[in-house]
Amino acid sequence: MSRSPQVLRVLLYTISAIEGIAGLILIFASTWVVALPLTAWVLSGLILYFIKGIGVISIAFGYLMCVAARQPARYVAVIDSFVFLAFAAALLNLYALPVLGLAAYYPATYLIARAIVLVAIGVVLIVLRPRGVAAANAAA
Repeated sequence: MSRSPQVLRVLLYTISAIEGIAGLILIFASTWVVALPLTAWVLSGLILYFIKGIGVISIAFGYLMCVAARQPARYVAVIDSFVFLAFAAALLNLYALPVLGLAAYYPATYLIARAIVLVAIGVVLIVLRPRGVAAANAAA
C-alpha cells in the first residue's frame, strides 16, 4: 500500500506531460490537427480560434495535474475533476460514433479503444485516490 502514492504521482506527472504537449500542439499546429479529419472547406478562422482555446485549457489543466502530482492528498479535487473529464470524454466518444457518424473520419475501433483507455485511467485514478482527506484538512 505504500507504493500507491508513488504510482499516483507518476501517473499524474505522465498525464500532466501529455496534456501540456497536446496543448502546445493544439496552439501551434492547429491547422494541421483540424485538417487531418476534415476537408478544406470546413477550415475557418473561428474553428482554428476555438481549437487554440482548447489548447490553452489543456496547458492549464496539465499545470494543475503537475501541481496535484506533488501533493495528491491536498489536491484531490483536481484528480476528481480529471476522472470526471475522462468518463465524460469516453461517453462522448461512444455517443458521437453512431450519432455524428465519426466512423467516416476515424476508425470506429480507434474511438472505442480510446473510450476504454479513458475509462481505465479514470478507474485507476479512483482506486489510487487518497482517502479520508476531508477529515484531515478540517482538523488542520
